[in-house]
Amino acid sequence: MRGRLGTLTALYVTQYLGVGFITVGLTAILRDGGTSLDTLALLQIVGLIWPIKFLWAPILDRYGSRHRGHYRSWLLVLQSALVLALLALLPFASPADALGPIIAICAAYVFFSATQDIAVDAVAVRMLSDSARGTGNGIQVAASYLGNLLGGGACVLVYDQFGWASAIGLLAAMTAVGLLVVWRFREPPRTDRVARVGAAYRALLSVFGQPGCRWWTFGVVPLVYVGAGMAYALVTPALVDAGWSLGRIGVVTGVVTSAPAIVAGLLAGFGVRRSGAPACSWSAASPSRCRRCCCCR
Repeated sequence: MRGRLGTLTALYVTQYLGVGFITVGLTAILRDGGTSLDTLALLQIVGLIWPIKFLWAPILDRYGSRHRGHYRSWLLVLQSALVLALLALLPFASPADALGPIIAICAAYVFFSATQDIAVDAVAVRMLSDSARGTGNGIQVAASYLGNLLGGGACVLVYDQFGWASAIGLLAAMTAVGLLVVWRFREPPRTDRVARVGAAYRALLSVFGQPGCRWWTFGVVPLVYVGAGMAYALVTPALVDAGWSLGRIGVVTGVVTSAPAIVAGLLAGFGVRRSGAPACSWSAASPSRCRRCCCCR
């Protein structure tokens, strides 16, 4: 069990490294370089790829290699794509002077990250028993904030001290750890593959018929995503305009805000396992539980 949770932790952390850097670090770097708020809004729009990832999730459910592992075959490609997308940022030492290519690469990265999350979630559901999914979901939340801490905090500190190439190189190196984890991972054979992609989409649509699902899907989850996105979009540029250094922003927005969320995620996951989701929902301090909770998956 520990080995499975360790594998999932590594994969969830690596998918958020670049996301944390984009939403916190790159936003601060661009604003510090004089980029307008209107242009920064375009960078934040790429985050909308995440809430709509369910649109192509059935494709991953239908297609996959029997020899390399159904979802492992996707993860090998997607983890490699995450590393390559980060390396593609290396030539742009002055990102404010190359906003078009930067935004395009960030959009590609977010797409790969969202798609990787589909595959990792599927692996988690297959590998973890019902009793262990609460712990797994808590680790998922904690790992996402650890990725934000490293990508949006540590890498900003590295940029402030050593420059663009060092920060991007560190991001790519940490993401490559996930590729090594996938390479060593051996996925159990899948025996429940759907016959056609149309059947996978019909199964997806059937989920919306469950009690309360449409309210969560089209009401609660979008509101949480939009609220969190607006907070991140506004806070970092405001701190730059207030005269904060990039190093200080990296510490506060990446480290100080993420550490309590990591602890809250782990405590919530433990509470779900011990008492069930309804009993522990009031005790979780992290608002991310609403968008990552096992209740609405």
